[in-house]
Amino acid sequence: MTSIPMTEFGNEGKGDSTTHLHTDHSSNSYISSAGNTNSGAQSPHYRAAPHQQSSLLGRLTDSHLHNILDDPELLTTSYVVSSKTLFRFRLFGLFWVIFIVPFQLRRDQETYLFYFTQLTWLGLGAWFAVAAFQTYRCNRDGNMSKFLRQSRFTQWLTWALYVMPATFHWIVPIVFWGLLSSSLVKDGDGMAWWSNINVHLFDFVLVFIELCINRIPLFYTQWPIIVIPGLLFLAYAFVQHAAYHISNSPSGWWVYSFLDTSKNGAWVYYVVLPLGFILVFLLVTYVHKLRDRRREKRVVRA
Repeated sequence: MTSIPMTEFGNEGKGDSTTHLHTDHSSNSYISSAGNTNSGAQSPHYRAAPHQQSSLLGRLTDSHLHNILDDPELLTTSYVVSSKTLFRFRLFGLFWVIFIVPFQLRRDQETYLFYFTQLTWLGLGAWFAVAAFQTYRCNRDGNMSKFLRQSRFTQWLTWALYVMPATFHWIVPIVFWGLLSSSLVKDGDGMAWWSNINVHLFDFVLVFIELCINRIPLFYTQWPIIVIPGLLFLAYAFVQHAAYHISNSPSGWWVYSFLDTSKNGAWVYYVVLPLGFILVFLLVTYVHKLRDRRREKRVVRA
């Protein structure tokens, strides 16, 4: 049984303002002592259905949604900061994503949303928007009863919206500064540096802070959430190449030069990139698990 203090909005610092959220893992149930139920009348008690994956494929692609349903406050509370501070950080993240978009449009108006960077930047904004809303509602209601009444798909999607930016915004800085930054370093002006530092470096800062202060777990079997969007983007690159003619290059326009199939060895990237996505996801998942283990050790010592 663990207890996570959650400070309600407008009452931070008052003696009677702390709500304790309890997760009873032995009974596989979710309990909040805030005094509201899933229907809003009594203390909510949610018991997840028994979870079993019999097939090998099922075990390798297990969504682990039952972990969130057993303890939905994993999405909205923190061991490190108050829930109010967590909400403010997520609101700031959403604001900053929106604030930077006009600078991207000014630089890439004709090809905006062609680039993986821009798509994942908006994905980061989607996570901060959903997370800020869920955090606000949990603090207002004192529980996650409304989240538990959502469809299984939207519950899964809420978690997936975290898994994707939590991984992609490690990949984006690695690929950009490793493969694509030469023109910026050589000829970039102040505006180009400002925009690129935000979407290719500060994005990592935001997701790393989120990782450090949230309680959201990752599982190795969630890899399809990363691999499928990665493969879809590669397919999207071919659609762009076929549909748009905005380059004087004999081979046509490619969103990233290393995807140009007319170049020798281009196929290597089509193999390495999906594998790289998996490796980075495994690394990010390991970092999450390491974070959780360190927290558990501190709780035991306390």
